[in-house]
Formats: sequence, C-alpha cells, structure tokens
Amino acid sequence: MKLNKFIFEDKAREWRLEETNFNRLTLLVGASGVGKTQILKAIHSLKEIALGESINGVKWFVDFNIGNENHYTWEGEFEKLETNPFIADEDEEESVKNKPKLLFENITFNGTVIAERKVDKIFFQGKETIKLSREKSLVNHLKEENEMSSIISEMRRIHMTDHSSSQHEAFRINFFDANKLAKKYNTLKKIQDSDIDIRGKLFLVYKNDKKTFLQIKDRFIDIFPQVEDVKVAPIDLDKEEMPSIFKDYPFIQIKEKGVGKWVQQSRISSGMFRSLIHIGELYLSPEGTVFLIDEFENSL
Repeated sequence: MKLNKFIFEDKAREWRLEETNFNRLTLLVGASGVGKTQILKAIHSLKEIALGESINGVKWFVDFNIGNENHYTWEGEFEKLETNPFIADEDEEESVKNKPKLLFENITFNGTVIAERKVDKIFFQGKETIKLSREKSLVNHLKEENEMSSIISEMRRIHMTDHSSSQHEAFRINFFDANKLAKKYNTLKKIQDSDIDIRGKLFLVYKNDKKTFLQIKDRFIDIFPQVEDVKVAPIDLDKEEMPSIFKDYPFIQIKEKGVGKWVQQSRISSGMFRSLIHIGELYLSPEGTVFLIDEFENSL
C-alpha cells in the first residue's frame, strides 16, 4: 500500500492532524512532544479499524494506492462517548456494551463510490444492503468481497515499531518450535507472509533461503565493513557458558574481523542490531508493507 494523503481527528483527546501528504519515504522531524508519535499511532489505527475495532471519537480520511493502478479513499467517523478518565477500560463493564458507533463511512475505488454508510442505511456497489453493526467498519463487514478483501489485506501490512526500548530481546517464538517452524515456512514467500517477529524471520531465511540471507548480510556489511559474517543459529555450547536448555535456540550473531569469537546477540551494539533488523524487514516483509518507525534516531 502506498499512503498518499491522511487527515485524522481524535475528538476524545481533542487532537487533530490536518491534511498531510506522504512520499514513499517520509521523515517526521520536530521537538519532543509536538505529536510525531501521535501521527504514527493515528495511521496505525486504520489497521485496527479495518480489523473490526471501534475507536471512540475518531474521524479519518485516507487516500492510498494498492499497486500502481488501484486508487482508494476511505473515510468515516465514530461517535464520541463520554468516558471516566479515572477508570481503565478493562475495569469498566459498560465499555464492552457501549462501544462507539459509526456515524458515517465512505469508500471509493478509482473515483467511484463502492460502499457507503448513511445513518441507518448501507449501500454496496450502488445497492442498499441489510443492516450491519455500526460498531465495525464496512471494510471489516464486507471483507469477503473482492473490493474489500484487498483493502483489509493491505491494512494488515501496516507495521509499527517502537525503538524507545531495547530490541535485543529473543525471538517471540518458543525455542522448542524453531525447527518445526523452519519446516513449515520453507520458502521466502511463506516467510514474508507470516506474522512471525522479524528476528524469527531472519532465522527462517538463514535456514531455508541462503541466497536471500546472503543479500541481507551483504547490505549489513556495506554499512559495517568491520563485520565479516552474520549467522542466526544456536550458540556453540562448547565455547560459551549457557544452560543446555538453549542448545537448539537460535540467536543472531556477528563475526568481526580480527576477533576470534562470535559476538552474541546481547552484546551487539544497539545501532548495529537495529540496522540489521531494518534491513531484514525490507527483505522479509510482504510487498506493500507500510513501516511506521517511532524513535527512529535512537542508537543510529
């Protein structure tokens, strides 16, 4: 998905983003607290709405392309409900019953309205449909239709990364499943389309697609020429002190020129580790992925 134009308003928080245009690569620059993170979260909320979430008091308009020829716009607004700021949503029983409802929604494809919600009526392809819940978007309700399935598929590819904290934690997979996953995701396409964490994807491509992993490694070495090799594999227990329970668990490791031992994942510098993760994301995410990177400058 290529994001072209975006307008967003959060009436519950009294925050508004005026019409903003995006290039293929857009860097948000500003002092702390001016709203850079809020913009990224607002874009990410499109994914949540497409997947069936209702978000209190938000109003949006987004203009985007899927491929080179398919042009879409999608706009809508949820009602604003009064909430108690001192009660967490998960502790408030009524929050489940009283989800905000859509006031209107409009979706166009190449200049033609394909779906529209007006108060108590819904139109799809110019014909009135049965009533559908006002708590979920038409993109979600009509996801089985060809026109909507492509939208929801692209919205799923909005990927947000927050670099305000350390990214050195291990893969988000059970290490007993590592080899099992390697058998299941045995092609580049399967790896790209999976929901596995990028560190897990690096392991899978290391195991199953040496050519692609070599490309990732070469790009990384272009940035850090002191590195001569990269691998994602279990640590050699004969040389490292580590509980045997981790004997089959893969870790990212780098080999630097003139250094005998491999540098283990926890000891790789933050900037080097983040660079490898970003390169991996570009190769191992499905085509059309929209990357939202918060705190981009941290450690770089």
